[in-house]
Amino acid sequence: MFQNKQMPVRPLATTLDKYLTVLEPVVGRDEFTQAEKVVKDMKKDAVMSMCQKFLEDRASKSDNWLAEWWLNAAYLGFRESVVVNVSPAFVLDLPPFKSVQSWIQFATQVVCGQHKAIQSVLRPEFVNSVKSSSLKSGSSGPCLIQYYRLYNACRVPEYNVDKYVVYPSGAPNSPRHIVVMCLNQMYSVDILDQEMRLLDPGEIYRRLFAVYMTSSMSQSSSSSSTVDPLASSVVPFGALTALHRDDWTKCYKLMSQDSDNVAVFERIHSSMFVLCLDYDSGQGATTGETSKEGTSREKKAEGFFPQQDHSTAEAVAPVEIQDSALRHALSDHASSDGYLAVLFKHRSAEGTVSSHYTVLMEQFAADVKVSDAVMSEKISPQRQSITPLVFRSTVPRLFSLFSRLSSYLTIRPESLDLNVCIFDSFGKSVIKTFKVSPDAFFKSLCSLPCSDEPTLVPTYESGSLRNYRWGRTDTIRSASKRGAPVRKMGFETWIPSTDLPSVRDRLDARIDSVIDGTLGVPVTARGDFISLKYTRDVMSMKGVDRHLMV
Repeated sequence: MFQNKQMPVRPLATTLDKYLTVLEPVVGRDEFTQAEKVVKDMKKDAVMSMCQKFLEDRASKSDNWLAEWWLNAAYLGFRESVVVNVSPAFVLDLPPFKSVQSWIQFATQVVCGQHKAIQSVLRPEFVNSVKSSSLKSGSSGPCLIQYYRLYNACRVPEYNVDKYVVYPSGAPNSPRHIVVMCLNQMYSVDILDQEMRLLDPGEIYRRLFAVYMTSSMSQSSSSSSTVDPLASSVVPFGALTALHRDDWTKCYKLMSQDSDNVAVFERIHSSMFVLCLDYDSGQGATTGETSKEGTSREKKAEGFFPQQDHSTAEAVAPVEIQDSALRHALSDHASSDGYLAVLFKHRSAEGTVSSHYTVLMEQFAADVKVSDAVMSEKISPQRQSITPLVFRSTVPRLFSLFSRLSSYLTIRPESLDLNVCIFDSFGKSVIKTFKVSPDAFFKSLCSLPCSDEPTLVPTYESGSLRNYRWGRTDTIRSASKRGAPVRKMGFETWIPSTDLPSVRDRLDARIDSVIDGTLGVPVTARGDFISLKYTRDVMSMKGVDRHLMV
């Protein structure tokens, strides 16, 4: 199932020489001369030799000498708020649902499709298909461990470095439940029977519908009764996860002094995944209505990403849900306005694995059916097997934190500079004809018109290390001295007119040349410029960044 290859440690001198190779084209002469002196001293330094020996010893005793360090440094040790982060998310735009029943039916399909996707990656035929597919990156195929860390997993807050807890399928404590969130309320819902088999879609539909009805009634009663946010049954405790990680850890430790809260946390941590039933309580779940601000779909589209990535827990938000998973590895957000967002935590897996998982989920979900008879039933929430997950707190300090969360969560999204555009001129089928990665293609495409001089610039491109056990990524540093002539040739050939007034006009001209088939020079001379060689180097653990990082 996993690779037999351990991750090697390159000789330090080799990595340092590679560092100079990729540095020379992007810095000035004086800077490069200084870098050469530093590298020369490092090769002779006794401390550096000791560090290299330590890495070699560590590599001989572990499957992957880098994996734990990288997980902690890049993800679990990050102490700032993780409200805005680089976790992969996939948004599927669907027709607005005509009724609550059709919305819950869709949520049922998502739940069943997600579980079937989980089961599919455990089968031997999946392992064989991945090894023979386009994901194959080595003679024996890529390490698949990332597929098995996307579910039954959660990030648990700790001081300095958080913990990542996984509940493996098939283990004695393997979960049978998911956490369903709706209007700041959380419920534990079993979707597997005692034999670990998926329940009938009709039964899952009844339980999800009961969650919707119960949370709606609780929201209505709480909004008209209490002033104290900690006395409400719909307290947005998930909002606290938007704080600095150490602040959230303090809250977590304080709340964990209550044994009932400990049980709730454990139920959340051990769930298979999280489902958020997302709708505007002020408008109801039926989404064809209009308002003074426009259609309900337009309102949801405007605020959809902040709701998912920013915990939706600020007091002024129209839709309040707990933070997705209190940082669970996998969560699905099914909006009544016709959106499905599948959010993965990047600490678990790379984007390629997450996207493959989403495709599997879609395929399985399409085959799930809920009968008209079930959808027409009058469902009594009291008769359904759902368990409310309610935190208890009498700690005054938590109240003071809630009093400032609204302004804090308003500032965080406003500090994010994010522009999203839809590119529809061509897709991956065109890029594949050039036999390069999408990153390499757009890196070269965009770099050309962004400079008036044919000089190389440092760029970022991720290269896979999944040839090795527990492998993640390294950075492809594709700028090189050999690439400069290709860059100059491309600059002169690719740009139809250097008199075009703006970078945008010049980029549009590049796109036109791709569409009409005149793009060709750097592809035929793509040795360093398109980074095929450097990509292969990184995949063979011959990169620079990860070695020098430690």
